[in-house]
Amino acid sequence: MRLDPLSLVRSTSHALLCAAWLLTGCGRASNPNETVLTFSGSALGAEGTLVQKQLKRFMQLNPGIRVELQRTPDDANQRHQLYVQWLNARVGNPSILQLDVVWTPEFAAAGWVLPLDPYAPARSEFFPATIIATTRAGKL
Repeated sequence: MRLDPLSLVRSTSHALLCAAWLLTGCGRASNPNETVLTFSGSALGAEGTLVQKQLKRFMQLNPGIRVELQRTPDDANQRHQLYVQWLNARVGNPSILQLDVVWTPEFAAAGWVLPLDPYAPARSEFFPATIIATTRAGKL
């Protein structure tokens, strides 16, 4: 099976958004039939364009869910510091974090991320290195 990076991002984005929706205290919009999630991540450059495209695609596939983009610094160190501050303070928003893969062990050990195994596509759909990097204690 040939895995291209764009397909990987698409399936990963969908799995993460679905998991976040299921695992968070979802916000409510003025419409009682709409769930509002906040996605915190990049909004600039090629990465930001891809993020916005995937959020739009997700909302088209899930019409009862609206995802709002909350911009964060593009610098990984600044984004990490911001997330640590938010998570330590238990601010409640954002619902979904755009993480660097190297933060997985730290965030998992602190209890800031939850396993995605029940919501993720088959592991065979991902590059093996991606699975290894995002697995802790046998859980994705």
